[in-house]
Amino acid sequence: PCPAAVIDASRCVVAVNASYLDLFGCTADKVVGNDLFELHGGCWNVKALDDLLVTAAGESSFVGSGVVEVEREDGRRRSLAV
Repeated sequence: PCPAAVIDASRCVVAVNASYLDLFGCTADKVVGNDLFELHGGCWNVKALDDLLVTAAGESSFVGSGVVEVEREDGRRRSLAV
């Protein structure tokens, strides 16, 4: 399965799957309860993702998707689909 994280309206991570933990080499207790934008060296703290999340949160039924690509501190690229 694809790595997945569930976040609430304030960007707090409420759940992640095993694929997410494997990909990022972390444990759930290091991720769950934290702001998505503060995880993994802040790699997801990008305006394009924030804009997409604000749009999704403002819709009563957000249908559609967006993908944001970022480069991690180690130079590897990651994509996040909303």
